[in-house]
Amino acid sequence: MLIWDTGFLITNWGKGYGKVGVRLGIDIAFRNLKLNRLETGIEPKNLRSIALAKTIGMEREGYSEKRLYLRGQWLDMVIFVARSEDFGIEWKPQKQKKRARF
Repeated sequence: MLIWDTGFLITNWGKGYGKVGVRLGIDIAFRNLKLNRLETGIEPKNLRSIALAKTIGMEREGYSEKRLYLRGQWLDMVIFVARSEDFGIEWKPQKQKKRARF
């Protein structure tokens, strides 16, 4: 399993930078890193990030209570997912490299 954990801080809200950045990240994850699925957790009160996830085509998958401990408290998260086929990218398993035997 490959886990890619990332976050973003935008200081120029409302100019589309977040949308462009997240779309580029998704494209890299699916095309270059050959991932099949991405998952993100967003605080329920972070309505702008939830709107961004929906706008770029991520699907709400569920709600996770006390998922992240941050700033001295446990935070719930709304879980959104993106799958490669949802973005028109067919996922194929990579051929495994032969390992050296000693």
